[in-house]
Amino acid sequence: MSRASGSNNSLENATGSSMLVLSKAEGIAWCSALILISIFSVAGNLLTIVLFVLSKNLRKKSLFLVINMALADLMLGTLSLPGYIFIDGSHYQLWAEASIEFITVNKIIDTVFSQVALISAVFISAETFYAIYWPFKHRTLTTQTYRIVVGIIWALAVLISAVFNALFNLISSKHSVYIWTPYTLFLILVMCGCYIGIWKKFRHGRLASQQESKALQNKRLTKTLMFLSALALLSWTPLIVLSF
Repeated sequence: MSRASGSNNSLENATGSSMLVLSKAEGIAWCSALILISIFSVAGNLLTIVLFVLSKNLRKKSLFLVINMALADLMLGTLSLPGYIFIDGSHYQLWAEASIEFITVNKIIDTVFSQVALISAVFISAETFYAIYWPFKHRTLTTQTYRIVVGIIWALAVLISAVFNALFNLISSKHSVYIWTPYTLFLILVMCGCYIGIWKKFRHGRLASQQESKALQNKRLTKTLMFLSALALLSWTPLIVLSF
């Protein structure tokens, strides 16, 4: 930033034209907004995890994927977002410039946990779709099955993060975007397809259940999961559009 500022000042003195100057007030505003987002993210996801651990009524295998996504979002708010706040603030010269090593490590952390959150959202939509269309088969799923799925999610996240960061650092950022964008778009389309199917099921039929009260409870849980995944969908869509 200091070298860029020096070049800008020299060019402005030579040509008499005004260059874009990063305002510290703007930087403070951006960092303050990101700090608030980080605080709300940590508080909300931490509360979700604590309620899951302490409440026996919420300690269900069907919520394992939700808690897994909450854990990933908690790590993003605790580790990744503060790192980006520091990097962003250094761009506005609010404090010392972030080192290349710090930026690289923060990018890896962000990629891993964001992939866990995104893949968890996709699995939640697929699991909800399966529960709606094949309820009796869905009830036979064991806790061990959900644990295996969580392990698969983390393994995929680490693998995909390694591929993206290798492409970004060793080849070019353009190649990483070429792969990341269709991959993420595919996951978003899977989520959309699942929830379109669930919406049609809600509209044209009833949930199969032997007990009416349990059917209503499952319906409320399904709507909650749909709401959570819809928020994840809305959060990722702008980034995909900008990447295109």
